[in-house]
Amino acid sequence: MIRSIITLLLAVSVSLTASAENILSIASSSGHSGEEVEVVVSLSGSEMPVAIEMNIPLDEALTYVHGSAILNPARSDGSHSISAAERNGMLNIVIYSASLDTLQGSEGELCRFKLEMGREPGEYSILPNAVLS
Repeated sequence: MIRSIITLLLAVSVSLTASAENILSIASSSGHSGEEVEVVVSLSGSEMPVAIEMNIPLDEALTYVHGSAILNPARSDGSHSISAAERNGMLNIVIYSASLDTLQGSEGELCRFKLEMGREPGEYSILPNAVLS
């Protein structure tokens, strides 16, 4: 009896995960040493989340520009907030709705933020780890 309940619960959770299929992507940006570059984050999928937390490891040559994170107003309907902070080489961006409203639309720009390039020339990858709820 217990085995069948556990199997059923696992099957339901897998089907819920598979139905959302959201894709979070970061567009490439370029700039010169010492410049600020704008990074655009896009979200697409069939079912939009209420909240998103992104943790982005930053190379030592990249620094988050304080206060530069902005949410695309077309995706929030005014009910979502965005906060961003850098600590210990990690940029943490949180987008949430206190009223538990889902994000609007099914694809397109979600938010953008700025990074300051260091003095060392090079190519740097930004690989976010995201949790959508």
